[in-house]
Amino acid sequence: MMPKVSSIQRLTMSLLFLVLLFGGCSPKTSSVLVFSGDESLRYLDANGRNAIYFNGPAYPELVLKKPAWFRAEDLNPNSERIRAMAQAVQNPKLFRQLDRQEHFDALLIAGDPNQSRPLLDHLRKSGDWSLEWADAFALIFRRGVERDQLGERLKEVRLGWVGLRVQERAERLAVLGDHLVAAGRMDDARGVLDEATSVMGSLPAVLASEGRYRLERGEWAKAVAMADRGLKTDPRHRPSLSVKAQALYFSKRFQEAYQLSKQLLEDSPKDPLMLFAHAKIAHEIGGFSEEIEVLQRLIEIVEDQKRSTSSYRYFWGRRWPRRGMAMGL
Repeated sequence: MMPKVSSIQRLTMSLLFLVLLFGGCSPKTSSVLVFSGDESLRYLDANGRNAIYFNGPAYPELVLKKPAWFRAEDLNPNSERIRAMAQAVQNPKLFRQLDRQEHFDALLIAGDPNQSRPLLDHLRKSGDWSLEWADAFALIFRRGVERDQLGERLKEVRLGWVGLRVQERAERLAVLGDHLVAAGRMDDARGVLDEATSVMGSLPAVLASEGRYRLERGEWAKAVAMADRGLKTDPRHRPSLSVKAQALYFSKRFQEAYQLSKQLLEDSPKDPLMLFAHAKIAHEIGGFSEEIEVLQRLIEIVEDQKRSTSSYRYFWGRRWPRRGMAMGL
């Protein structure tokens, strides 16, 4: 019987994926794949668009290729509206406020879908939005669609990749599988990942995506096995390290997860998300002094970036009494 994954575990899983995969790394070790948005933008052009919501990772592509879609003030990435659009993926309440103001008819959510999990989960539960398009760049939702045509469009997307180099095709399929998993389309993801495996099943990117599919199903041992296969080929492959760290964490193998976290933190010692993840894992192994020290370092870095530290200070405030216990005071 497949183990159930609680909503808290899903939220923590999304955070850890974001932290460990995109938490900052040197160019030599980065495995993040970036694709063009041409296919997504062609879909929007062909199917009409009036008011579009887009997230932060979509903005540079849109500004470059579709500047006419923007108001003059929104060509400035620091405009109040653009900042609100970027923040809404983590804040469904803010998204609803924007939607009431602008009456979006399409949503373009690009980049790592796990950064957008709060909004994606909200869209799935609301029932107002349907996933109409998915590729290696983005997910596109539309409001009030009566017939689910995603399967037909996925065939169209995958057919367009048949002539690509084998590795690039496999990489695109792997990222598409990740997008579908994050959107809750597990059956569609299974078909895409099966195709990726048939194209180049030994590729670490494909194995990591298969591992993330297993994580979503709560199959920790299978996720570790997929990650280990990828790491045999590339011992510093960040997505595979991410999958393994998550699976170890949720298997309560905290000491092993801690060693992986230390390894990843060495690549990005000043990255806030990496620091936060490491503090959480240090807490689980009883490293309360280290946890406090990492949280203090994290707060200093975030303050220097002129960003809010309220959530980090909340954790720091709760953990501080543990420092005295750890020191025998």
